[in-house]
Amino acid sequence: MVEIAGVLNAVNALTVTDDARKAYLLDPRVDAIISISLSDGSRVVYK
Repeated sequence: MVEIAGVLNAVNALTVTDDARKAYLLDPRVDAIISISLSDGSRVVYK
């Protein structure tokens, strides 16, 4: 299991984009999908 601060765990990973630039993860604690840039770690939360 890969721990990512602010996301419950990587088991909840939904997908990685075709260009491998972003991962989308589900955080059930806040009932949101989180987009994480794999190049710089920036995040966007979609509720």
